Amino acid sequence: MTQKIISPLLFALLFIASNTFLQAQIVSPQINDKQETQGTTPKLSMTRTNVPDPPVCASSHQETVVFKDEGGMTDATEVVLNFGDGSASETKTWLEIKNANYTITHPYTKTSCGNTATWSPDPNTEIVLCENCFVISATVKNTDGASIALASPLDVRVKNTAETKFSFLNDDILLENGIYYACDSVYDIANESLAAANMVKGAIEYECNRETDVSWTIVKVDDGSTVYSKNYTHLDTDLPQDSCVDVQTVEILDRGTYEITLTQGNAECGTNSITKTLEVQFPPEVEFTILDSITCYPSNFFFINESTAEVEKFVWDFGDGSISDTIAAKEDSEHYYTDGGEYTIVLHGKNKVCWNSKDTLIILERLCQDLYVPNAFIPESDQELFRYFKPVAQNLVEYRMEIYNVQGRRLWVSEEVRAGMPVEGWDGTFDGKPCVQGTYIWKIFAKIDDGTPGGRVWEGQLDKTDKKRPVGTLTLIR
Repeated sequence: MTQKIISPLLFALLFIASNTFLQAQIVSPQINDKQETQGTTPKLSMTRTNVPDPPVCASSHQETVVFKDEGGMTDATEVVLNFGDGSASETKTWLEIKNANYTITHPYTKTSCGNTATWSPDPNTEIVLCENCFVISATVKNTDGASIALASPLDVRVKNTAETKFSFLNDDILLENGIYYACDSVYDIANESLAAANMVKGAIEYECNRETDVSWTIVKVDDGSTVYSKNYTHLDTDLPQDSCVDVQTVEILDRGTYEITLTQGNAECGTNSITKTLEVQFPPEVEFTILDSITCYPSNFFFINESTAEVEKFVWDFGDGSISDTIAAKEDSEHYYTDGGEYTIVLHGKNKVCWNSKDTLIILERLCQDLYVPNAFIPESDQELFRYFKPVAQNLVEYRMEIYNVQGRRLWVSEEVRAGMPVEGWDGTFDGKPCVQGTYIWKIFAKIDDGTPGGRVWEGQLDKTDKKRPVGTLTLIR
């Protein structure tokens, strides 16, 4: 058997190849381990070193923050800071912020974050807080570029000048086209610029900024004169601790247009102002006269409206239960009185906000005639006075009224008298059935007690020819 002898050169080559293969088997797992490390999700927490006191007015916010590696962070890991106010984010590497407390400094603009609170005595009133609030948050990026948000954002508050606002507490103040119209001489004006005390947002309490300087001025527009001026600091007031609303009581004695200005702020925050226009209208001059001096009934009265031009609305009250609709113009009026008695006629007038009235008393103590016969009636009227055809008379000792149609058929008759006056009136029916609309004839015989034996025979009512006749026509209206 022949033996093969391996040369030293071949042996060396085989050894090198074998060793290279073994190294490849060992290195390969290390490459896989590196790939898994690159895909690991980094974790980071963010906390503040202390909860800051409520900040003063400032254009920037600064505080110290501690970042902690919760696993997977490398020196090249990017940390993106978002400041919650819409501004551009800021990117840092883990190398820049690790192993030390990091100070965040960021300029915040003076924009409102919209926090609201309620205040006494009106819990429905919304007030904007004088502090802007923002949230600082952060994200980290792994080597694949994915962003992971941190679960511990920080609330930031930057206190700025409070929104300046005030309101009138008086009733019956009208706001029209940007102008307030009022009828009072004393006004309660509430400064609502400060936030309600102890309004809780999360674990932070918001309180009034009582170091606010306040200035009130009221100027009469016509002549530029200052009718009210007051300057103070909220710390100097007796404002209750549970309220951030102070009220000024102001007296304005003259009618006219006024500009009310509230200015407030301080050296840190600056100041801002608001102006409202108030037109003070005292009650208008309302006047009317009666055209004729009449003391008998039934009669038609004419009323002449002599009110001033500033009155915009009128209502007539005629004293017998009749009230006119609201009249948006200066108009005269008239009213018919059928019965005797005392009547107080009232004319109500109003400008923008103020009402005033004028009244006059009339006394109708006698009949204009011994016996008065109306010329029409409406059986279906809403007013009982017009539903029956009945003469108005007094001192009757004898009485008879008959109703006929135009064909001469008698439809109704009545002789009943009580206390010298007719008792019954015709309701417009015959045998229980309604009569048609149209013309009918009345006929009356009556004696009036005038002190003579048996009384005086009534001669009748004047007709169109000014002759007295005991017969006439009437109109039934349906």
